[in-house]
Amino acid sequence: MKIIIAGSRDYEDWKTAFEYIQKAPFISEITELVCGMAAGVDTIGMYFAFDYNIPIKRFPANWHKLGAAAGPIRNKEMAEYADAAIIIMNNYSPGSMNMLKNMKELNKPYFLVILEDGELLAIGVEDKEVRAIDDISISTSESSSIENKS
Repeated sequence: MKIIIAGSRDYEDWKTAFEYIQKAPFISEITELVCGMAAGVDTIGMYFAFDYNIPIKRFPANWHKLGAAAGPIRNKEMAEYADAAIIIMNNYSPGSMNMLKNMKELNKPYFLVILEDGELLAIGVEDKEVRAIDDISISTSESSSIENKS
């Protein structure tokens, strides 16, 4: 399965991002990482692929030629190419919202993590509504994972 790992450019918590990535329901089926080559989550996704020896298909945006349209054009190409997406969005991110829109329009599965200033707000899977997750937290133990408090 070709999976996009994308999200906010300002998110740099590698350890927690790896935890979110590993919680995506389809991550065990990944055969290729689809990467937009941006800072933040895209870069974290690339290192995830390096760590697990996963091939990477790169989709750099052509900012020089396309200007501001480069990001949305690249996102659409990635969404069309990939089978699923993991989107980690910190605060409002127009690029992440655009990727989500593309996945929804193509009716492709996605795992969405919404953060505000790095704090987990909501999580959603596939094309279902995003749901609040007051009962889920990130463990700080060495073998940390997303855990249900109840």
